Amino acid sequence: METTTAPNAVQIPARFDETAPRANPWEKTPEQLTAENYELKTLVREAGLMTKDELEAKAAYMARDLEDKATKIFNKRIEASEKFQSWELVEVELANKRAREEANRRYKVENSDADLSLFDSCMDLHTALTMPEEPMEWRVKHLLMVGHITTVTAPAKAGKTVLQVNRVKSYVDGTPLFGRFPVKPVEGNVAVWNYELMPNQMHDWFRRAQIVNRHKIFVMNMRGAGLFIQNEVVLERAIKWLRDNKIEILEIDPLQAAFLGSVNSDEDAADYITALQRLQKESGVKDIILTTHMGHAGKSNAEFERSIGSARWEGFPDNMWIYKREGDTAYLRIDKGRMDPVPEFALTRDPATNMLTHMGDNSGQEASKANDLFREVIRTLADGIQKLKTKDVVEKIAGSATKKKQEVRSILEELSEWGLLTEENVKQESGQKAAMVQMNSSGCGLFRAMIDNKRQVFRPLAVWSDGDPEPQSPLKVIVLQGV
Repeated sequence: METTTAPNAVQIPARFDETAPRANPWEKTPEQLTAENYELKTLVREAGLMTKDELEAKAAYMARDLEDKATKIFNKRIEASEKFQSWELVEVELANKRAREEANRRYKVENSDADLSLFDSCMDLHTALTMPEEPMEWRVKHLLMVGHITTVTAPAKAGKTVLQVNRVKSYVDGTPLFGRFPVKPVEGNVAVWNYELMPNQMHDWFRRAQIVNRHKIFVMNMRGAGLFIQNEVVLERAIKWLRDNKIEILEIDPLQAAFLGSVNSDEDAADYITALQRLQKESGVKDIILTTHMGHAGKSNAEFERSIGSARWEGFPDNMWIYKREGDTAYLRIDKGRMDPVPEFALTRDPATNMLTHMGDNSGQEASKANDLFREVIRTLADGIQKLKTKDVVEKIAGSATKKKQEVRSILEELSEWGLLTEENVKQESGQKAAMVQMNSSGCGLFRAMIDNKRQVFRPLAVWSDGDPEPQSPLKVIVLQGV
């Protein structure tokens, strides 16, 4: 039989302990009830044999025991209450978080730039092809399509703004671009966001272009204004301004100044591209032309003829112009994008008006070949160590090609006229005289330094520099171009 030990060795059956779990008497057998009744009678009989002190000690013990048990029960109830309150707090916090997440979700849906209606309007291709659509149109035949976003990639100081002024004049006056490519003139207006030039210089270049419909051009000089379209406030104001002024074509020059963030960051580039596409869609602007700087860092031409920074700048535009300048000649080509490529062609510039003129089909390739030939002659002669037979120089470079031989001789004559090359007839051992050429010290030093420093050497097509009252010497032109 289980018992609880009292201080005076009075044995109390555990079944009569007030704190012990109580069994349902109706579930007990008659034998169990008879046994418990006997034990109770025994306990009473034993208590009758206790002295007064023993009874008091017994009562005190039972009181302490009941008090301890009551305290434990109370503490357990407090603990349970605290756990319940903690559970309630957890549930409240979870409810708050769910509410905040749902509120954020609804806010994003309500304020999203995403056009969710596309999910409802999308149709199968067969149906889509039967729907009426606006035909694709050329803005500038072979060079620009209506509705496209175009990037113009060029090295620093190559004349990107001059090229921009030429485009804008053709947009508003309807004149063929470069005197060659037909243009669809704007019905609305043209905006130029100038982030680079001072206002007076920008205005002077437009003034020199002799544009007829100036009232169709809005030039916003934004240099240092902090107007970046990644800023939601700026973007919304820009959309309204473009819409209010009926802007049909937007020219932005250059990306690196118009852009907030790192051009090398894919994330920053994606933010700008998203803002630009939203601007085009919501403002009603049809065409966007974005000027951007070309890569550099001493790489070969093929490697750095791309937009500087993240690869996203190459992936998003519909059309990409590659523009560069060698000496007095500019070159333009389109070999990337979502339209047929245009082979490189050369452009000449009128210093008075800054107007560019197309030099003819394959002119870019021909001018490039002329420069390559000029450089080859220079490399052959630039060591200046000894005199070389003119005949040997011509045959080494031109081989048996008659036309190329004539071009090499022409280059030698030009170098001689410029005072960079010495030509003389020298008597040979056979007694016959042979024409000999040798680069003089000034020419040798100049060209050798350029070659050693991997500078480009261009054949001067003209020796007249903008703003100079007199022609410059060819030597000075070569130095300026090489640097």
